[in-house]
Amino acid sequence: MFQIHGKTLPISHVQLEMFGHTREKSPEFLRASMARIVPGRVFAGGRRRWVEGARGYCEEFSRVRNLPVSCHADDSVQDLSRGAALALYRIAQEAMGNAVTHGAARHVDVRLARSNGLVALTVTDDGKGFDANRIGGVRGLGLINMRERARQLNGTFELTSEPGRGTTVRVTIPFRRAV
Repeated sequence: MFQIHGKTLPISHVQLEMFGHTREKSPEFLRASMARIVPGRVFAGGRRRWVEGARGYCEEFSRVRNLPVSCHADDSVQDLSRGAALALYRIAQEAMGNAVTHGAARHVDVRLARSNGLVALTVTDDGKGFDANRIGGVRGLGLINMRERARQLNGTFELTSEPGRGTTVRVTIPFRRAV
C-alpha cells in the first residue's frame, strides 16, 4: 500500500496513476509524482518492517520495468531509524530509476548491509554508464538529491561510472537505532 494525495492505495493503483493513465510521462512529472508518494508499506507494522518493504519495492520495480533486480538486505538493519530508512529508500529509488532511464540497464543489484556501526547502501547496474566528471546542472538533479540525503545523515555518497561499464551508487551512513 502507498499513500498518495492523502489516500491509501494498492501499488497497482499507484502504477496506473503514474505510468498507465497519464499523458504526461516526462521525467519531471514522474519525479514530482514519486515525491508525493509516502512508502507506507515500508513502515507498515512498525520499524521492523522497512527491510521487507524495500525488498518489496525491488520486486515491484522489477515487475513494472520488466527488469531483473537483485535485492539483498541484511536483517541487522531492521532497527535503523525511520528518517535514515526513508532517506536510504529514496536514494535506492532514484538510483534504480536512473539505471533504467539513463543507463538502459538490463539488471540492477541493490545491497543494504550493516557493519562496524555503519549502514551501506549499494546500487549497481550493468547499463551503459557515463563519464561521471561530465554530469551536472539540471540533468544531475537526482544525483544532487542523493548526495544531499547522504550528507544530511552525516554519510558519504560515492558514484562510480564509466562509459560501457555501468554505474554504482554507494551511500554509507552511521547506524542510527530507531527509538
